[in-house]
Amino acid sequence: MGQWVMGQQFSKITRENYKQYIEEAPRFTIYGDNYFVAGKQLNQSASDAKSDARFEIGFKERLIDHPLPWDTYLFLAYRQKAFWEVYTESFPFRALNYNPSIGIGKVIFDKNDRLEGAFWFQFEHESNGEGGDISRSWNRFSLSYFMPVNEHFLYTFKVWLPLGSMEDNRDITDYVGYGQVDMSYKTKEDRWIFEAEARKGMVGLRGSLQLGVNYRLSKKGNEYVYLQFFQGYGQDLINYNRELSYIRLGFSIKDMSFNFY
Repeated sequence: MGQWVMGQQFSKITRENYKQYIEEAPRFTIYGDNYFVAGKQLNQSASDAKSDARFEIGFKERLIDHPLPWDTYLFLAYRQKAFWEVYTESFPFRALNYNPSIGIGKVIFDKNDRLEGAFWFQFEHESNGEGGDISRSWNRFSLSYFMPVNEHFLYTFKVWLPLGSMEDNRDITDYVGYGQVDMSYKTKEDRWIFEAEARKGMVGLRGSLQLGVNYRLSKKGNEYVYLQFFQGYGQDLINYNRELSYIRLGFSIKDMSFNFY
C-alpha cells in the first residue's frame, strides 16, 4: 500500500524521457511501506497476549539499467512481516512471514504519451520459515497494475495464481482469494495519506480489509504517524484461517516514488 508518483514527477514523465528517469533513479530502494505499529486485538485488554506489535520491511533492487524486450526492467524484491508480542514478559515473536520475489516491470502510456500506469509481474514465495505441523508456505505468480488516476489517487489491482505444492495450507485461497485491490488518496503536499486494501476469499464472506491513515511529520521527510486497522483473514500465514481484528498505532516510512522505480 501507499506507493506513489510524487506530484512533480507525475506530470513530467513521458514516453520520451521515462528511460532517463529509470536510469537516474537509485537501483536500491525500499519496496512498499516500512512501518512499525503496536496495538491490540479489539475487545482485548492491552496486557493480554492477543495484543502485539506489527512491523513490515521491504526493499527492492533494479538489476539492470537498460530495458529488456518490450521495454521491461528486471527487479529483485523482498518483504518481511513480523508480529511481536511486546506485552508479554519475554517479548517473543508470534509469527514471521518472508516474501522474496523476482519480477519485471513495464510502464504504460496513454495515446498522448503521458504516464498511465505500470505492470509488475512477479514470481513470489511466501513462508513462515517453520517446519513440521506449523509450516506454512506457498508459491505464486502475481500480476499487479498500478494506476495513478491523478496526483491524489492511486489504485492498484493485483491477481495471483498459486503453483506447486500447497501441502501446508491447501485451502488458503478460500480465505485470501486470488487477488486484492488497493486504493490510496493523498492530500496536498502529501500531508495526509488514506489507504485501503481489500481481499475477497473464495468461500462465503471470507476475506480481509485493511485501512490506514498516515500523517506526515515534516514537509521534506517521508516519515508518518500511522494508524492501521485490520479485519478478516490472512493477516499472517500461521493464522490465515482465523478471523482477526486489530487496531494499531505507530509510524511508517513511505515509498514516495512510483513502485515501478
